Amino acid sequence: MQDLLRRLFCSCLAIFIASSTAATVMRPLSEADLVQNAEVIVLGTCTKLESVRRDRVLMTRVTVELEETLKGQTASTITLWNPGGFDNSGPVPLGTMVPGAPVFLPDEKVLLFLGRPAELKNNEFVVLGLAQGKYSIYNDSQERPMVRRQLGGLQTSDRGTPNTSAIPLEDFKNRIRAHLRKSSSSP
Repeated sequence: MQDLLRRLFCSCLAIFIASSTAATVMRPLSEADLVQNAEVIVLGTCTKLESVRRDRVLMTRVTVELEETLKGQTASTITLWNPGGFDNSGPVPLGTMVPGAPVFLPDEKVLLFLGRPAELKNNEFVVLGLAQGKYSIYNDSQERPMVRRQLGGLQTSDRGTPNTSAIPLEDFKNRIRAHLRKSSSSP
C-alpha cells in the first residue's frame, strides 16, 4: 500500500512540475511552410502510444494507422517519435513534458505534417514544428469533420500564437491541395 501511495505521490508531483508555466518559442510555420517542408502529409488514427527511452531521452512512440495520404509515400502504418512521455517501469515514475510538443490520445484522428530526420528509419517520422504540424480531427455539433491545432505552451518568435481556429476538414484538405498544386507549378 505504501508503495502504491509513493507512486501516486510521485506521479502527481511529476504532473504538477510538468504543468508549471513554460513555453517553447519557435519560428511560426504557415500552412504553405508546413506543406512545402513536409515529407508526408497524412490523415490517420493513433492506435498505440508507448513511452520509451531513446538515447537516454524519454520519448513517446506513436503508432498511426493511415486513412489517407495527401503528400508523399509511406506504409499504411507509421511510427512517430514525439518528445516527452511517462515511464512507470522504474522504482520511481518519471514523466517529461515538452512545452509545445504535440499531445496524442489513443484512438484520436489526426492530420499530420511530418518530416524524417536522417537518423530515423523508413516509416518513422517527427511532427514538423512540434504542435504546429498536428491537427486533431473531430466532429462538430452538426457531425461535420473539423480540424484544430492545440498548441499547449507553444509560442512563435513573432510573439504571437499560430491560428488554432476550427476549420472544416474538407476545406483544410482543399487548401493543402491548392498549396501542393502551387508548389508543383513553381520553377
